[in-house]
Amino acid sequence: MQLAKIIANNIFLILSIACFTFSIFHPCYGTGPDMPEQEQGLGLLIFGWMGLMMGAPGIVWLANPLLILSWIFNKKKNTLAILFGVSAIICALYFFSIKEILVDEAGHKSKITNYYLGYWYWVSSMILNLIDALIQKYRFQKL
Repeated sequence: MQLAKIIANNIFLILSIACFTFSIFHPCYGTGPDMPEQEQGLGLLIFGWMGLMMGAPGIVWLANPLLILSWIFNKKKNTLAILFGVSAIICALYFFSIKEILVDEAGHKSKITNYYLGYWYWVSSMILNLIDALIQKYRFQKL
């Protein structure tokens, strides 16, 4: 019975972590017909930090550490968890403003043509995390 209560109290956090994990194993976006390619979530997670040197793609990748910080602060410092959660969502959605992305070491760029399941799982993990943080913040407040 105790396990069921723990799961019920943390269902959105559990779903958030599950969606993040699923996003790692699915393609996240596709590039144009001139260089058709799908980028896998795990590769983007591991090497995405290199985008920090290129501007906009790095801003999008920052959603990952912001999400992890939100998970960490979720139960103890809930206001920080909400702040990090909102920031993660903003960074993740900033990806829609990027029209072209670097596709190889030679500096070639290609248009982003598709957003695949991995991207939507990733964004969903951040939204579920924010829902959990808001529930945790307002659960014990007297109305």
